[in-house]
Amino acid sequence: MAGYIQKLRENTEILDVDEIAKGIYKKHGEVMPLLKNAFGDDIIGRDGNIIYKRLAKAVFSDPLKLEKINSIMFPFIRKEVSRLVSGSAGRDYVVIDAAVLFDAGLERLCDYIILVVADEKTRENFLRNKNMPHNEIKLKVGGQFIKIEREKIDFEVVNYGTREMLFGKTAEIIRMMEEEVKKNKNGKQ
Repeated sequence: MAGYIQKLRENTEILDVDEIAKGIYKKHGEVMPLLKNAFGDDIIGRDGNIIYKRLAKAVFSDPLKLEKINSIMFPFIRKEVSRLVSGSAGRDYVVIDAAVLFDAGLERLCDYIILVVADEKTRENFLRNKNMPHNEIKLKVGGQFIKIEREKIDFEVVNYGTREMLFGKTAEIIRMMEEEVKKNKNGKQ
């Protein structure tokens, strides 16, 4: 859906929280010792980088370990996403693509929240299209416990149909958001 928003409105920036998290592992030296202490030396490769497959296996197979990595990573993720949103002035849209939006406290950065609901097979296909290995996909989909605060959701899209249906719903949501923004601007004059 985020990619289609970018097709509809070229001046859109997509912030993929999974990719941002991977960047944090590399950019923030203080994260490595915390992860190493929590999950052991075997998650760090000889090159000093995280071995994502091992980390994923550890955290998505144990809810307590998932909670632990979240407590380590979410403050860094919030800070980085906030910095990126602030640096995106002049963009028509900034889309925060995050399954953990509420868990990480990122909803505070959003003007509108769109929840995309999909069955397990659809979520697996989405991760496969992001080039995630099959064994990691099964772990991630099966081990995610995503918090959803329904009262904060502005739009909900059920993604069980065709791509055309999803794209049509996305275009409709963009239109409704733009109408609301326009109405609010006109009301303030």
